[in-house]
Amino acid sequence: MNNLVVYILDIGAYSGGGEALYQLGCDLRGLGVDARVVAWGKHDVLPQKFKRYIARGLPLVKPEEAKQCAEGIIIVPENATHLLFEFVHLQPIIWWLSYNNYDGIMAWNSVESITRAMQTTYDANIRRLGHWCINTLRHCRPNFPIAHCMNLVGSYYAEQMVQRHFNVVTQKLVHPIGNDFLTAGRYDDFSHRKNIVLYNPSKPSRLMRSLLKRNAFTYTPINGLNFNQMIELYRTAKLYVDFGNFPGPERMPKEAAYNGCNVLVRSIHAAATDDVMIPMQYKLSRNVSVLQVERKIREMLDNYEEQLCDFNAFRQMIADMEIDYREQVKQIFIH
Repeated sequence: MNNLVVYILDIGAYSGGGEALYQLGCDLRGLGVDARVVAWGKHDVLPQKFKRYIARGLPLVKPEEAKQCAEGIIIVPENATHLLFEFVHLQPIIWWLSYNNYDGIMAWNSVESITRAMQTTYDANIRRLGHWCINTLRHCRPNFPIAHCMNLVGSYYAEQMVQRHFNVVTQKLVHPIGNDFLTAGRYDDFSHRKNIVLYNPSKPSRLMRSLLKRNAFTYTPINGLNFNQMIELYRTAKLYVDFGNFPGPERMPKEAAYNGCNVLVRSIHAAATDDVMIPMQYKLSRNVSVLQVERKIREMLDNYEEQLCDFNAFRQMIADMEIDYREQVKQIFIH
């Protein structure tokens, strides 16, 4: 496989999953694999942290090059499998960075009210319906056949769901936290912490909105920050909470825990599995009330130092992910 050109499809999603694709490209090139990123759609403004991968020698090419390649590999994320029809000469690989974002199913936000869930998933579902109709007309099937692909899974949750729904063999490729955080190192200074509760505003939920409205604690959003500002916040706060959709392994809970925050989530999707390796007492039920959450937050703030040891296994798992990931890349692509 390492003698073939490996194309990695970039559909313009510049989240943690999008960065994982660019990082994979650089890692493959470091192993002697000719990996290139295919820029699908408009790429007028590439975020600075993505430009760094290009500066390290990762080529950014047009789709036409990959389409004309007679022999090679194409890697797509699970939300772009419909584009595999465009690369008929290439060996298809799907990297399931989540399951819920798979473009072969209807999108839904189960942590929102029905009205808001319909509003926030409407555009995605219209696009998917359009893809299914076009694919059916052109290829006599709505979705690219999963069984014809190599299926890489980026989490325990994705592994469970892909195997259950498609009955296919999967291989693990679990991406670690970002290079910046790995370079900064694990932070074990737990003193002088403040009663700050961090959250990710890009993952909204009905529960989080209620908590913010009641304003019982100092809630601080993680958005619009550079790396230095983020790591300073992680190393100051006591608690990170995440009550939004949890379609994949999610980087922010890991980044927060790696830098000394304790973590509170709702037991949904990947958060219900060992992707978030914390005791069940810190995984709230789907039907938890706002008052119950506030009591739990108060308990965790008041007992921060006493509860630190409950997160040791999670922090160690995060620390080990980089080595595990490197071995997984070699096993999959170098043979």
